[in-house]
Amino acid sequence: MIRTDRLMTLLPLPADCIAFEEFQGGGGQSECPQGILMELLGSLQHPYIYPVLDLGFFPTDAHHYACLVMPFNPRGSLKDLIYKSQWNEPWSRKYTRKSTCLPLSQVQRLGRQILEALLFLRERGIPSHGHLHSGNVILQNGVARLSGLENGLLGLNSRVNAIVWSRSAPDIDNIDVVCFGHLLFEMCAGYELTSPQPTPGHYQLDLERYPQVVDVLQMIFESPDGRYPTVEELVLCDIFRNIDLRELRGTCVPVRVILDCWGLQKQTPEIMVECVGGDAWLGKKFG
Repeated sequence: MIRTDRLMTLLPLPADCIAFEEFQGGGGQSECPQGILMELLGSLQHPYIYPVLDLGFFPTDAHHYACLVMPFNPRGSLKDLIYKSQWNEPWSRKYTRKSTCLPLSQVQRLGRQILEALLFLRERGIPSHGHLHSGNVILQNGVARLSGLENGLLGLNSRVNAIVWSRSAPDIDNIDVVCFGHLLFEMCAGYELTSPQPTPGHYQLDLERYPQVVDVLQMIFESPDGRYPTVEELVLCDIFRNIDLRELRGTCVPVRVILDCWGLQKQTPEIMVECVGGDAWLGKKFG
């Protein structure tokens, strides 16, 4: 028997989170969102997606929590790599030490893997991750695996929202592209960008050794027509185009789930999850 370690995380949830409500499924039967969300998360199998093994909800009189179980990974996150920290160090200390600028080859490889993960989510009908940052990119055997998918499905706010959404409303519709730009900057500069977009000073002082990265960041943040590039367009950039994706060789991931969760992330009037091949579905009306 092979012993594998697991990591259990408690996520605080707002009292009005949809996870604590029942929904009417097919035939008028009540459906528990825990099973529906777990079936959805379990269906997102991909080399660049970090798996969720189990999900539970614990409502109390004072607080509400989601309990998330994932494989334990001692290498930690991309942010741990950048700051040379250990996964179990206190948050208040481990990201205050001098950070590391990653070599261009590593930025290219990890960046392309993250873009492939975003493309996979779009193919599955999930138009936005919404919580893309270096702490939500797990490194496993040198491979970037995107985590934090449950945050958007539970309607939680991202800690990067205050920065990346401070420019204008259209940013919301391009949140993953904007967040990818911030992530790309952090990998090269060694620290988080605390402004909505890089300044000329950032390019000159922090990214002088990364002219190809500067080109991508200007494509994201300084388009002459004000249009953000798509994830597909970013993949075609010279810096990412010819990266060897050996993890995808021989991989065949069947399309099993169609999801329209954009309403969930934007809190619009209606949300629906349909599990193809089964009878589970989720519908929610917001008042």
